[in-house]
Amino acid sequence: MSEQVQSRTTMPWALVVSAAAWMLTAVLLAVAWTGLRPESTVDEDTASTLAGQGAPVVETGSGAPYPPWLLLVLAVLLVVAGAALALRRRAGRYPAVVLSVVSVVLLAAAGRWETIPAMVLLVVGTVPLLMPSALRHLR
Repeated sequence: MSEQVQSRTTMPWALVVSAAAWMLTAVLLAVAWTGLRPESTVDEDTASTLAGQGAPVVETGSGAPYPPWLLLVLAVLLVVAGAALALRRRAGRYPAVVLSVVSVVLLAAAGRWETIPAMVLLVVGTVPLLMPSALRHLR
């Protein structure tokens, strides 16, 4: 009986690893957001000076086919899903996986280096959720 009570009170390693993976994915999304924020554009005087010297002036955008704030929204939702798993809530299991897949797709669409670590964290966060110990401890 004591063994059953102790197993219900201690957090299984699978849930800890999974929740940590979702939190790290949220950090990667925040890092990617800082790189996708629109840069300041060249003002008119500087553009005319550069054009007079023969230098091309290119308007810079965010580099992503979606609004960069979407990455922050995904990061917040991943933190909530990771916290739900840390609190042993079964409802956070599927949203965390889906949000992580969406984040990998968005990072890849923007051509960000964070795509590869996000892919690794997707696997690291998903596989432990399939372990019997994790399924047993989720309410």
